[in-house]
Amino acid sequence: MGEETYRIYDDENICLSNNEIRQIWKILTMPITTSAKKALRGSKRKRGFNIKKKDLLGKAIKQVKKLVSEKKVKEVLAFMPQIQKIIDKSIKTGLLKKNTGARKKSRISKMIKKLK
Repeated sequence: MGEETYRIYDDENICLSNNEIRQIWKILTMPITTSAKKALRGSKRKRGFNIKKKDLLGKAIKQVKKLVSEKKVKEVLAFMPQIQKIIDKSIKTGLLKKNTGARKKSRISKMIKKLK
């Protein structure tokens, strides 16, 4: 299954690939005004923060699952307040919705209760 190529021709009848179309579209949709450029810089910066936070959250949840699978009760119980703090901060900053955070905390505590 290869990448689809769209037959878009310019004045000289040259076929453009998807990557070339994306590059042209990116150039055409760049911000023009200074305020739009500033907003783009800010959104890139916020995206970087959100990616780091989401990565931290995912690693913490994986660590809890690993400790549960290894049946290390003391380590899991010691780590539980930290992961709750991470989830609560993610909710507060808008990375996770309230119900999603509650569901994650509930499922983690459920895993720990099964372990006891």
